[in-house]
Amino acid sequence: MEIKHPDLDEVEFTIEMNDDKSQFKNMDEYKPITASSNNIHAIVSRIEVLGMISNVKHEQLKEFVLISISSENSPTFYEEYRTLFNDFISLEYNDNFPPFEGGLQEEKEYSEKIKKEIYNKKLFDFIEKNNGKKFIIHCNEGISRSPAIGMLLEMYLNEVTDKDEYIKNSDIYNHRRYEPNIITLKYIDIPKRNVFNLKEKKKQNVKKTKKAFKQ
Repeated sequence: MEIKHPDLDEVEFTIEMNDDKSQFKNMDEYKPITASSNNIHAIVSRIEVLGMISNVKHEQLKEFVLISISSENSPTFYEEYRTLFNDFISLEYNDNFPPFEGGLQEEKEYSEKIKKEIYNKKLFDFIEKNNGKKFIIHCNEGISRSPAIGMLLEMYLNEVTDKDEYIKNSDIYNHRRYEPNIITLKYIDIPKRNVFNLKEKKKQNVKKTKKAFKQ
């Protein structure tokens, strides 16, 4: 099955969903220029993720978790694409960077939009839930927002306490491909890992399920 999808710059991009025609057996064979770590497989553009879907055996995609960042009011990934991955979360905020025409006030308003997306959608809970799996993170071009989110992910999972020191020495920040969204890094506070809370939630869900079966 082919799906035609209006993508960047309204160019029609065709995705080949026939797994028999996949050119690569696994994700390591199909890997663009990217920073990677024990937690992150790739930080890339939307087009590059669509290329993975089109060119890699779909059973391989199930090993990865996708963090998708799109601009406000732009289309997010179709359900057919999301279900190919082990798990999926979508964030929506525009890319912007200083200096802002409206000065500090505009910068703060922009930062509030980012906070709303990240905190309301519980990004760090999502990361914790999928700890131990490999993440693929994308935005439109794979240059600014996605590396910033990748750095938040690394700081959270590695329990970094000195954000400035981490940023200065980060392989993502210093990678030639990226210019991480500095407002995301500046205004998002890294919470302490809530492993205990997530485990408790899972226990509660199990208890509810057992109770439902008894009834």
